[in-house]
Amino acid sequence: MSSLVSLYYLYPVTNFVFQVEVNDVPTIHSNQEKTVTRVVLYLHHAATLGYKDAVVRTPGTDIFVILLYHAHKIKLTVYLDTASRKHWQLINISELAESVGEDYCGALLKFYVFSSENCTSAFKGKGKVGTLRKLEKNSKYHSAFRKLTNDWKGNPQLLKELEQFTCLIYGESRESTVDVVRHKLLRKMVGEDKKLISKSKVDLARLPDCNSVLRQRPHVQ
Repeated sequence: MSSLVSLYYLYPVTNFVFQVEVNDVPTIHSNQEKTVTRVVLYLHHAATLGYKDAVVRTPGTDIFVILLYHAHKIKLTVYLDTASRKHWQLINISELAESVGEDYCGALLKFYVFSSENCTSAFKGKGKVGTLRKLEKNSKYHSAFRKLTNDWKGNPQLLKELEQFTCLIYGESRESTVDVVRHKLLRKMVGEDKKLISKSKVDLARLPDCNSVLRQRPHVQ
């Protein structure tokens, strides 16, 4: 991948012919591999050029939470075009970020990486919407997710809060340890008076992570 970004400009030569000029722009050099993360740099660059509005077109969820996280720092109005074959929606990201607040936007991005981002195993059977509603209704966990960073070396209290939130996702708000919740749910799946055998019709993927696995989720290590 080139370290520079090439911008293409079309100049009309005649009524039907255009000449293409390519210029490298070293000011927006980035080592990010994915466009969903580089697009924030492009938006900042557009603001320096004097643009007031920008539209990002993608149907993905990743860019939605990334833009919300950075919206308060980008000095232009950002719109997200979520066009697809059946549906089209233009979301004013800047306005939405302002309405929910910078703190919540910060928590939302870390929550997304923790619960259902592409590099993370999602909590099977819980879905993105359901887990997000749990976060919205329980504001005490917002600060926990905002604390998650790449260079975090370990915080027992933070891990405890994330473990409690995971228990909440699985409908066990009174429990505080995922290992206990795993045991309770497994007993329900197998049957109180039965044993787990090879023929048991049990989907173990629907159980929450055990404590040791939960620690391996992105930013929780």
